Formats: sequence, C-alpha cells, structure tokens
Amino acid sequence: QEDLRIFPNPTSDKITIAGETSNPFTVTILDQVGRRVLQAEYVGQAIVDVASWDPGVYTVQVDGARNGTFIVQ
Repeated sequence: QEDLRIFPNPTSDKITIAGETSNPFTVTILDQVGRRVLQAEYVGQAIVDVASWDPGVYTVQVDGARNGTFIVQ
C-alpha cells in the first residue's frame, strides 16, 4: 500500500491529498463519527475545500493506500 501525503495539517481552508500514482483514484473522507462527508474521484492529487467544515479530525480513505487523518481547525 502506498502512503498518502495530506497537507497542510492542521488546516482551516483547503487540504491537499496526494499519492504516488498518476492514475485516477477515489477519495472518501469520514468525520469523527464515521459519516461520509465527501467521496469523489481525482487524478494526481485532490484539493478539497474544507473551510465550511466543522472543526475536528477527519479520516481519508483512498483505495490501495493507507488511511490518513487531518484536522480542521
């Protein structure tokens, strides 16, 4: 499984999710209680606007990669 790069972390504006592939990939983001707040397909890297999201810890899932987390302040 590949590693995800999630930055900046913590954030209050946008988060970038990058893997080690140029193939399309699906990003799923879950909130602290496991509710899906985003699911979308990206190529190369994902830039997600989280400015309107509630503060907290979010989990990022990408097929074929290790899960990651980030904090919205």
